Amino acid sequence: MAITKLSHVKERKSGNPNAGLYNCIDYILNPDKTEERYIGGNAGSTTQEVYNRMMATKQEFRKLDGRQCYHFIISFAPGETDAITCFNIAQDFCEKYLAGKYEYVFSVHTDHAHMHAHIVFNSVSLVDGVKYHYSDGQWKSNIQPITDQLCEKYGLKKLTYVPGKRKGVDYGTWREKKDPSGSQRLREAIDMAIAQSDSYEDFLSIMRKSYQVKIGFSQKWNSEYLSFKDFKTPVGRYRRNYVLGKSYTVASIQKRISLNKMEIPESLKRLPPHIRGFESSIGSGFRSANGLYLTQHQKRYMIQYWRLKNSERTVTSGTGNIREYSKEADRNLRDLQTVQDNKIRTVQDLSSRLDELNQMTDSIRRELRAIQSSREDSETENVISEYLSIQSAFANAAVPIEMEGKFENRLDEIEENYPIEELIHQKESNSKKEKQLQKEIKNLQQASRRLSKLKKIQKR
Repeated sequence: MAITKLSHVKERKSGNPNAGLYNCIDYILNPDKTEERYIGGNAGSTTQEVYNRMMATKQEFRKLDGRQCYHFIISFAPGETDAITCFNIAQDFCEKYLAGKYEYVFSVHTDHAHMHAHIVFNSVSLVDGVKYHYSDGQWKSNIQPITDQLCEKYGLKKLTYVPGKRKGVDYGTWREKKDPSGSQRLREAIDMAIAQSDSYEDFLSIMRKSYQVKIGFSQKWNSEYLSFKDFKTPVGRYRRNYVLGKSYTVASIQKRISLNKMEIPESLKRLPPHIRGFESSIGSGFRSANGLYLTQHQKRYMIQYWRLKNSERTVTSGTGNIREYSKEADRNLRDLQTVQDNKIRTVQDLSSRLDELNQMTDSIRRELRAIQSSREDSETENVISEYLSIQSAFANAAVPIEMEGKFENRLDEIEENYPIEELIHQKESNSKKEKQLQKEIKNLQQASRRLSKLKKIQKR
């Protein structure tokens, strides 16, 4: 059992602007589908009667433009229920969800093996003239609780929301128009392949599933390069990876893949409250409570720590001096924590770990630049922002009454000309990934500064 469609009928751009409303009502009341008896609602039982009632409400509140009505469909699997039960569920749903605020008509169509009910309700409230507006998330918060109650009442499985496909431009078609060379599509494919790869060979294997791949060597750049041609456009020419940007050279791709295996440290800074516990775990004799012994390199930090602590105990005058000894001792203990956390057992380990952190930082910066380079052009970004702003205004009841129709028409126009849902999802996904990478860069820089400080101390 599933609500398969939650849609709306738009204002017509030519002819009668309200014709879509009439046609929608006429469709669900088709006698060949309803057996001329499975019809209900509070607005009448014939097309003309329901249409006149809804139009009268629109005229009363002077809201003839914008979205005309909303169309819900409740569908059942073949044999799951009968026409009468389907009728009762549709009626109960309308009474609970619309609560007498909107004119509505519903019908049960019995002309298919699967029983299903159609519900059409006015976009303008007959009580106060407020226009109905559906927003993402409303199914879970407002509709699902009602459908769950009805399912329990009639002994049926809970409803599952299956969103209807939005009428408008296909994402692939739109992307080809915006990106005729296929460069951005190729960048996205490479980014996805890198994220799924454990090695450079894995990357090539994944790319060869969608692209013809050639490997060459550039005398000009003195480096290896890759050429790609989409299987879907065999007539097109090969595109070399280095024309896509610095983040897509072979060296950059390999470094970004190697990053998948590296552990990103959360932070190398420890707060002072942890220091005393760490001191106790080390114990006397340069050994830890876990049986891990300090190396000669690590002992240097502990020896310096104990010297400072001893000096702190012997100072008898001047609280300022005691405080400075205590701070310096804590810094030395933190240094010991740092080298142990990073498994630095020798001076060479310190240099190697620092180099590794710097390489990781460079790789993540390349990945971040790759994501930033995949952002849409300013025009598309503005359209996405406008769409989200209008949706938010409707959700917060912040749209002026006289502008409701105009704003609804603008939403419909955007949905017709842009694959808006895919663009919003991509924008949110990229934004989340950017924040994650920026956090990782910050942690790596913090770690590098800490180790660089230790390296300078070693040179003294």
